[in-house]
Amino acid sequence: MNLQDLLPEIIFQICELLCQHCAEDHRKWPSRASWSDETEPRILRQALLDLSLLCKSWGSIAQKVLHHHFGFLEKDPTAQVLFCRTISENPELAQQLKHAELHHIETALDKTLAEGWINDVLDRFSSFITFDVETSRWEEFVAPLILLQVPNLKHLVAEGKNDWMFFEKFNKQTLVRERPLPRHLKAISVGKCVRKDDTSWFPIDLSKNGFGGVLPAFEKLQQIAIWSPDSHTIRDPLPLRNIRALCFGDVTLSKRELRSLVLATGLLEDFAYRGRNPMYPDAVSGQEIFETLALRKDTLKGAVVMSRKAEDHFTAGSKLTNLKSLVIEYDTFWKVSPDNTHLDYQALVGVFPPFLESISFCIYHEHFEGMREALINYILSNCAESPEEQKLKFIDIQIFGKAYDAQMSKPRSLIQLRNANARILRERVRKFMENGGRILMWSEVRYLVRIT
Repeated sequence: MNLQDLLPEIIFQICELLCQHCAEDHRKWPSRASWSDETEPRILRQALLDLSLLCKSWGSIAQKVLHHHFGFLEKDPTAQVLFCRTISENPELAQQLKHAELHHIETALDKTLAEGWINDVLDRFSSFITFDVETSRWEEFVAPLILLQVPNLKHLVAEGKNDWMFFEKFNKQTLVRERPLPRHLKAISVGKCVRKDDTSWFPIDLSKNGFGGVLPAFEKLQQIAIWSPDSHTIRDPLPLRNIRALCFGDVTLSKRELRSLVLATGLLEDFAYRGRNPMYPDAVSGQEIFETLALRKDTLKGAVVMSRKAEDHFTAGSKLTNLKSLVIEYDTFWKVSPDNTHLDYQALVGVFPPFLESISFCIYHEHFEGMREALINYILSNCAESPEEQKLKFIDIQIFGKAYDAQMSKPRSLIQLRNANARILRERVRKFMENGGRILMWSEVRYLVRIT
């Protein structure tokens, strides 16, 4: 049998094996690690391109699968313009898009790229965008025009600096009323972690006049990640009722602002908070974050908490009785100071969620040895009489920062620090490991010691 004679169903399955989107369609979020190492995805994509040129029977199917994702490998603004043109001229291909990374095009492009098609598309969607022929630049409307034509999009990423601003180009009232945006969109990630001294970016406006005004148009949205938002624009409750996973990063929220966001959700299952400026007077502390998350303790299953601001006592973690997975940074629960360089060995016992199955600790190298006894005691407190009774199964310890040996005045590598403490842990928490528990320890360079 020749390749040309294969059934369309078989051809489709072969093409799906070469599609990065299909490989991770089960994930809640597109895997950044999978796309960041572009070698394999590019090889697979080239194979799909080659198959699309094989013959007509393969070409039509391979073309559809090629359009399952866009933007993760195509970084040039010109590619985004050409993609917009392709789906504008071929609606069947537009319907194939499932994963997209879109960018706000701020620079002027060669005007010949827009000749013969852009005006027709701008006119077709004029009621949903704010394009003004006298003052607007067509490049800034390419991303909105793509979104208006891809009804089956499931994951949207707009994580470049100021990429969120293409949402400003929508006519929000008409958008919310007529719902032309992808109705099956499940997850959206906007914003970027930026340097404090970078003045060329704009924090995300979460008000009804900004990005917050677009959210109601995504009626089936379940996961949202927002980086570098302007917390002062959280004046009205965001439409988060259907959100199952909520992530805020590179942000300084007050307890009131955080409470408003959490209460706006319904069946919240996953939550992440990565603080930016702990010196802000109203910055929410680790204790306050867990107190607020207790409002959703019946549904919450996973949390990442890096508040960078601790109080004198941390107790609220135990309120999250259904939490199964936790990632937490040391300064969320430990207020390090010159007078408090060693955490009391009982400090971590009974303060974290009682039914955790996995916990990850992120610890700055200078403070690891000051926390080690408390960490060992916490691990031992989670040892049951038998493997069947033991709830906590996995502990991940990440050591970060640049380590120095103060006595020798010589660099002390994180790998040495990690290896020395791995040996100590191996000796001291043998009971946990005998019950089937696993402990992994990482240094910042991501070298791994498997303790168990």
